[in-house]
Amino acid sequence: KKNFGGWADLDLESYPRQDFYQTPTSSEQWLFWNFTIVNFCFFSLPHFLQRTYAAKSLGALKFGFNVVTLGPWLTMLTGTFIGTVGVQMLADAGIENPPSPFGAILTVLMDLGGFPYFVSCFSFTASLAAIMSTADSLLIAISHVLTAEVVYPIWPNASPRRVTIFGRIVSFLSISVALAISILGGKNLSDLAAIQFGLSLQLLPVFMIGLYAHKSTDCHPWSLAAGSWLGFVTTFSLHYGYMKGFNPEIDGPPFNSGVMGCAVNVCVVFIIEAVRRLSSRKKDTAVQEEDETEMFVDERDDKVHPSMKPREHQPEWDMPHISRFGDVALTPDLVWKCMEGIREPFAESWFGVLMFVLTLLVTPLVGADTPPLNEDGTLAFAPSVVRGIPSWAMSIIGFTALMTLIFFWGKFGFGLLLCVRPFRCY
Repeated sequence: KKNFGGWADLDLESYPRQDFYQTPTSSEQWLFWNFTIVNFCFFSLPHFLQRTYAAKSLGALKFGFNVVTLGPWLTMLTGTFIGTVGVQMLADAGIENPPSPFGAILTVLMDLGGFPYFVSCFSFTASLAAIMSTADSLLIAISHVLTAEVVYPIWPNASPRRVTIFGRIVSFLSISVALAISILGGKNLSDLAAIQFGLSLQLLPVFMIGLYAHKSTDCHPWSLAAGSWLGFVTTFSLHYGYMKGFNPEIDGPPFNSGVMGCAVNVCVVFIIEAVRRLSSRKKDTAVQEEDETEMFVDERDDKVHPSMKPREHQPEWDMPHISRFGDVALTPDLVWKCMEGIREPFAESWFGVLMFVLTLLVTPLVGADTPPLNEDGTLAFAPSVVRGIPSWAMSIIGFTALMTLIFFWGKFGFGLLLCVRPFRCY
């Protein structure tokens, strides 16, 4: 039996990757800051939304979100520990530059037997299950979107059997395209993984406006659609046309294509909406003051009754056929009405702003490449560590822990334990 100990037991003088203890470079800090912003779109990933819609009840959905909030503390922190200690284990085993560090470290853990063997087997099976589950959810999401949002409006009288057959055809084609990309893409697959969050970030303005806009601050769907599409184009163009071959030492600090695309997205929405309102002959009609339940659909045809139109000047062709979703239009007011009596921290706008500011502060603003490396790859002087963890990394852990505590304080009222009155959410 061999005990490798924890972070505090690592010998910094003989550790194979002493650059792990250096502070991040200026470019790495800048990109990490952009990465924290991009992660605000995590909820909009297709497989995440698919699981949300599949929840059997509100209680199950809330439980799932609580698990997702605590999950990183059980997975990412553990994975980071295994990875950093695993570097020392690989060096002791004489393994240098393995093609798959993840698999090599788990193989070494398996050789130890006992509990490490169990952890390795669990990590292998869990990673495979996560990949299969995510792929399955994405295929379902693609099939659903094309079937429900494209085929159904074009072919409203199609029988359920024909719609099901079309959905299966879409799933088969999606699998074929994904397989072709995996075979022909080679190393370019990492680009797809790097850009997925940037593309999902373009949906953030739509979600935020849909949830928090009220009456005069609401935007026309075409304004949101134009901003989203231009955000997609900007993200793709910058990632594949500008960031390829980017050298920070020559070209200056890099940037995240998704964040830049989102900035373009927001600007386009603002400009188009401003032009639309200024050029409109009639002012936008405010959301109906009457109760949402008084709205109805004309039974004589499949078109939405004019009382459900959010604006008087909106043309008839621009009104979606939403009768299959119920007799009431899904508006921000209706969403907030459904939220009455439900405790949700992000229902308070100031809470969202607070979490966003804390997220921006997670990135450690420290001097780059400290301590410097000698020519032989060793550190010039001892780094600042806390229980074996670099102080800059401990700062990230501390801010993240603070955000987790604040979230659960707002969720469950933990502020009562501190004699602080928690806020009410509607």
